[in-house]
Amino acid sequence: MNQISIYLSPIILIVFTSFIIGSLLYDHYQRGYSFTSRSSNETIFIEQALKRISRCNEEDHLRQRALLYTLQTWNNLAQSYHLQYWIAYKTLAAYIQYNDLSPYDNDIDIFIMYQDIPKLLNLSNANYSSTYELEIHPQWFITEVFNRSYTPSDIIGFTIQNARFINHDNNVSINIWPIYKYYNKHILLFVEY
Repeated sequence: MNQISIYLSPIILIVFTSFIIGSLLYDHYQRGYSFTSRSSNETIFIEQALKRISRCNEEDHLRQRALLYTLQTWNNLAQSYHLQYWIAYKTLAAYIQYNDLSPYDNDIDIFIMYQDIPKLLNLSNANYSSTYELEIHPQWFITEVFNRSYTPSDIIGFTIQNARFINHDNNVSINIWPIYKYYNKHILLFVEY
């Protein structure tokens, strides 16, 4: 009996592994996935999302596309530098109300952990694109924004948020706000397109 199990164990393992791999491949193709690059998948994702987002007028479509591509670029940058972020304020309200971008929004609001803002300083000094720019408020470390002495007339066009990720080609941006404490690590917001 022991000799039979020695011969059957590898065969059973091979059959089981083949079944699992076959099931995964079947599921992969049943869902319509194909082996394409990440960039082309992201482009398809954005174009599909644009079909669902409501519009007030025709210019909304171009602005919404620019916002989604800017968010995609920010997301890739944030993943590369291990930055956690969450949608916030009117972007979050629009997601709750419309399950998408707001038809009239011209920026996206996100939260980032306050202790991660020094990572943004390093990113803002890097010249990674002529299209995108990461502006950090010079007094980002002052938590009470009304104590900041820096004003919008001094080059930076914002005073309250800590940073802004700007798409100069399309004149849209992502406003980056600090979050100082994060209590519940088990709350996850899953957005599916």
